[in-house]
Amino acid sequence: MENAKEILMNWPLWREACTIQHQVVESFHQKAGAILEDACRLRPFESGLMEMERNLFSILFLTCTHPFGLTPAKNLFYAHINHCLRALVTGCDNLLDDEYKEVIPFALEGSGIRFRSVMTIMTADRLISNLAATELVAGNISLSQVGELSRMVMTVLTPSGTEEHEEESLTELAIPTPEEIIEKVHHRKTGLLFRAPLDLIAGLENGHNKITLKAADGLRLFGLGCQMLDDLKDAGDDLCRGHYNAVISYARHGSEDGERATMSRIEGRKSINEDEAKQIVKKLPRAHQECQTQAQSFFMRALEKMTAALPGFDFSTAQALTHLVAHSIMDNRNLANNNSSEFKL
Repeated sequence: MENAKEILMNWPLWREACTIQHQVVESFHQKAGAILEDACRLRPFESGLMEMERNLFSILFLTCTHPFGLTPAKNLFYAHINHCLRALVTGCDNLLDDEYKEVIPFALEGSGIRFRSVMTIMTADRLISNLAATELVAGNISLSQVGELSRMVMTVLTPSGTEEHEEESLTELAIPTPEEIIEKVHHRKTGLLFRAPLDLIAGLENGHNKITLKAADGLRLFGLGCQMLDDLKDAGDDLCRGHYNAVISYARHGSEDGERATMSRIEGRKSINEDEAKQIVKKLPRAHQECQTQAQSFFMRALEKMTAALPGFDFSTAQALTHLVAHSIMDNRNLANNNSSEFKL
């Protein structure tokens, strides 16, 4: 872990992005506190909020803005907007998945999570408006760009939310093919979301160029790889809740007769209890391997795009990045009886 972080910090774009993200995280806390005042106080700022592990994807997105050639002021503005997008997405995911991942440290008593998520969404939305108003008064953006910013926020975030809504609306467990899951589910759920920071900038500036398109597509592919790892981690939970999952799909439509028969027997059932789901997933080693292989393919393709778009991004940097990301997603857990937390290119 430490060696991977050291390698990344030796990459100038990553080091610069870390500095910007640290500034944004601290500023975000201050601005959120100023908006909320006594209505909902925040806990004091903690330096741990700036740890690399907690900001991996935000830092990655910032490195990929380099091909736009933004001024330092514009770069900082979009970094703030990106952090607000992160808060919006996290707040929505919390509500949809009935969980709580903290972005804004509210000093609320009790263990309730829903209102915290609602406040996260409301605060982030208000911050975007305040940031845009400040830039407008300073003459850094036009009134039409302020309107475009609001439109782009909706444009880049809605596909992921729509996909989540469709999953929530399922009445029984149907199992699409892996290709259908990747193209129709994961593409909207994660792929478009990962490239959203660059698409938003392109929408407000002068559009994409050939290099920014490579960076954006690299992020999309990287997001798909991350979603595959997430499916590996959550196969049991997704099966229990009737959510789309690549592991389950590879088992149902794959080449292993036993796994295919197992999934065929449960396809169409409206509910599967947690214990049964865990036992089923343990019997799908081939599907786990196929999902991991696909994740590796997405990462390889993503890193090829990023190498072409980002100065100084080389093989060792790519290895360090994928190691940290895989470790973060898998949380030091092994998959289907193999050491999958050590993801290798």
